[in-house]
Amino acid sequence: MPEVYLQVKLVVRRAGGGAAELVLPPQLEGVNFRFLLVKDGAEEGIVSVVDEAPSLVERLQKAVEITKLSLEQLESIRASYPAPRLKQKYRVQAVSEGETPTALVETDDEGNRIVETVQTVRCGYYLIDVPVKPS
Repeated sequence: MPEVYLQVKLVVRRAGGGAAELVLPPQLEGVNFRFLLVKDGAEEGIVSVVDEAPSLVERLQKAVEITKLSLEQLESIRASYPAPRLKQKYRVQAVSEGETPTALVETDDEGNRIVETVQTVRCGYYLIDVPVKPS
């Protein structure tokens, strides 16, 4: 199945330690997606959904906070958003609560550090790094 582009409404939630995190619509839970771009202010963003069943995409479209985009709409919205602040950094290893990390950064099978592209989004006093798909 080809890539499907969706415009989604986002909410920012304060996390512990003076940080914040993006909250996605609950319909995207368990869906294979990747951020393409997040509007400054973190009120909305564009995600690409890959390899999902057409019935799932139809169900996502019915949600109020999700809009399916054509390629033309994607390009016009991308042009209307302010230029993103992109940077590259090493992917930090996810650690469950109570677990001791074996390494600070993730590595691939050959032992090389995994580099990911992130977009820094400002929302009030918060700066949130969102992993995005490189364009």
